[in-house]
Amino acid sequence: MNACKLVRSLCRFTLAAAAAAAMTLPATAQVNPEMYSGMQWRLIGPFRAGRTVAVSGVPGQPSVFYMAPSNGGVWKTENYGETWDSLFKGEEDNSVGALAVAPSNSNVI
Repeated sequence: MNACKLVRSLCRFTLAAAAAAAMTLPATAQVNPEMYSGMQWRLIGPFRAGRTVAVSGVPGQPSVFYMAPSNGGVWKTENYGETWDSLFKGEEDNSVGALAVAPSNSNVI
């Protein structure tokens, strides 16, 4: 048996085994609410949706990052992304194509 046939046979077997296992599970699995009762929702990152064009960290400052979203502006976090502040206040529509922190001065982006 060549390698391709062996791989196909193993894939078919794996798919059949997974399908058989899925059929044995109950339709409505019960999850104990105590498992997730301590979890809380929190905002991560800027309160916006969409893509990010660029992100850059600051060497030696693991909690500081800069982010440039696709709709313009630059945002900064100093607490690992828990909260973000806009650096282009009043000018959020300025387009940013790339972002980097100067190695010689972490206050220059």
